[in-house]
Amino acid sequence: AVVSTQSTGEDGEVYSCQVETERICYGRNDVMQRTPEVLQSEPAYTLEIKYPVELRLSERKKEVELAPNEDYTINCTQTRDQMPKPSIGWYKVENGKDIRVDQIETLQVTRVGRRVLTGWALNFHKAKPYHVGVYRCKGHNQYGSDEKVVNITMNVSDAELTVTLVKLSGNLGVGTKLELMCVDSNIEAFDLESVEWYKGEEKLDQPHNRYVYKENKLIIPSLKRSDDGVLWCKYSDKRTQVKFHSTKFPLSVIDVPPKPI
Repeated sequence: AVVSTQSTGEDGEVYSCQVETERICYGRNDVMQRTPEVLQSEPAYTLEIKYPVELRLSERKKEVELAPNEDYTINCTQTRDQMPKPSIGWYKVENGKDIRVDQIETLQVTRVGRRVLTGWALNFHKAKPYHVGVYRCKGHNQYGSDEKVVNITMNVSDAELTVTLVKLSGNLGVGTKLELMCVDSNIEAFDLESVEWYKGEEKLDQPHNRYVYKENKLIIPSLKRSDDGVLWCKYSDKRTQVKFHSTKFPLSVIDVPPKPI
C-alpha cells in the first residue's frame, strides 16, 4: 500500500510520501486470508517547495500620464497563491525616501483579492499636480522580495486652480480687506467639506482673533504686515476619505502711503 500526504504550512508547501508493505498469508483449504503478519514502513521522504514573492502591476506601462482630476487605480498583486503570504505595500518616493502611501492623506490604498492574487490598489481620486512622482510597490516574505515601479506624470499647465481670490478691497495694503474662497470646480459645492486654512505649515485655528472663517471662506477684515505669508486650504469631499490641497496664495501686505491733504 502507498500512503501519501500533503500539507501546507507557514514555511511553504510541504509534500511527503510514505511506502508501507504487508505480507500475505495463506490458510487451510487454500483460502487466502489477508492477515497482515508483519507491517514494514519505509522512511518518509519530504519535498518542500519555497516560493519567493513575485509581484505584478495591473498597469504595464512604467510611466503613466494622468489628466488633472482623473480617477485612476493601479493594482499590485502577487502572481500566485504563495505561502507564506507576502507582505505587500505601496510607497511614494519623496526627497529620496520611500513614504508609505497609507500615511499620505492625499492618496488612498485599498485591498484587492480575497484568497488568491491578494495585494493593494493605489487609488488616485481627482488627480492633482502633487500626485506626480515615483511610486513603488514592494513585497517580501522569508524567501525573497520583489518590487515594481511606476512613474506618474501630469501636464500641470492644464490643472485648474483650487483657491480663488474672491474679493479684494483696494490693493493688498495695510488696513484693506482680503477674502479668499476655497473652490474646486470638480467637486459640487454640497459635497465640499472639512475646509481647513493654513499659513505656511501652521493651521489657522477657528478661535484666531483677527480671521473670520465662513463656510469655505477665509476673511481678513484688516490686513497687517504680520499677515505676510503663504495661504492655502485643505479640503475633502463626501465621496472619498482623501484630503485635497489647494494651490498656494502668496500674501505680501504693503504699506499704503497716506493720502495728501
